[in-house]
Amino acid sequence: MKLYKNIDYKHINKMLTKSWSKDAVFMHHTGNMFGIGTPVTSEIGVQRICDLKSRESGKGFVVLVENIDMIIEYVDEINAAQIRLMEQYYPGNLTMVLKCSNPLFKDVSLNGTVAFRVPQNPVLLHFLHCIKIPIVSTSINKSHYPPATSLKDISTNYDNWFDFGFTVKKVYQLSNERPSTIVKFDDTIKCIREGSIPFYELKRSYETSLILFVCTGNVCRSPIAEYLLKKAIERDKLPFRSESTGILQDGMTISANSAALLLVDDIDANSHLSRKITEAQLSESWLVLTMEDRHKEILAKQYPQFAYKVHSLMEFGGESGDIDDPYQKSIEDYKVAYKIIEDKVNYLVRILKDEVNIDD
Repeated sequence: MKLYKNIDYKHINKMLTKSWSKDAVFMHHTGNMFGIGTPVTSEIGVQRICDLKSRESGKGFVVLVENIDMIIEYVDEINAAQIRLMEQYYPGNLTMVLKCSNPLFKDVSLNGTVAFRVPQNPVLLHFLHCIKIPIVSTSINKSHYPPATSLKDISTNYDNWFDFGFTVKKVYQLSNERPSTIVKFDDTIKCIREGSIPFYELKRSYETSLILFVCTGNVCRSPIAEYLLKKAIERDKLPFRSESTGILQDGMTISANSAALLLVDDIDANSHLSRKITEAQLSESWLVLTMEDRHKEILAKQYPQFAYKVHSLMEFGGESGDIDDPYQKSIEDYKVAYKIIEDKVNYLVRILKDEVNIDD
């Protein structure tokens, strides 16, 4: 096998020029596992993988695509909740089995369905962009045996399986990596295989997508947004959840002024305690809205894998600037912040109603 190590974007085209063919079988890294792949259009490549793995033909394969839009284009039907789930977790470690009769996938489908995923490895995504065709992806192992977890294992035991292979920098040995979680749908979401994303989290996100508000301390601005949206969700019976968090510490009570202004709108938020942002909160969120641009920048730096779902509340509402922090300022400053947040939350509610086709 010709192995291209430490590859990056600029090397992909050069590698393809030297090694690519329409029936190529190749080693790749999805972002969490080593895999063996071939174009979905290659009947020869698919059969070769089945033979190498001693795998029964016709069992179906996971298919990797470049982006969500491609999945929407390929499948027979898809609902808004499924799209929100993709927006929340892609690129990432979730495989979704969807109805698909597209003849492009005739060699990899199972009972009229295809298992789709957008992988999290950015170099692999660029590879998919360059070849302009989805690929089959499955673990490197004989059926019923553990998957290969190191380049040493692959080169020792599976080298003759591949026409070529490529890895990104520093990916030589996997440690405690888990495969993708696989789900399917009928009247609800069902788990086929639980992997690195807990199924309970996926089920909750499918039923009610989480919107997370972020400010500095989670005691003044973000709780206002959280509770205003909660009231609208309950009033309009929207399939969403509203929570808030902060950049700083846990366990602080809500600002007295924020609580008082919410109480004017018949919202009791006195039980609120601040939370500090965590990776788990961001993973479970469909949309993250910050009170300031700097909050967005902090999250993008600390959690770059979730940057695509983070926006400032002003930006989301089509404006620039920040919502000034009224902490330890006058009640008038709180009223100014409250009015801005209320306007932006009302705009958000209209967007959410459009998302689920509810008329005002």
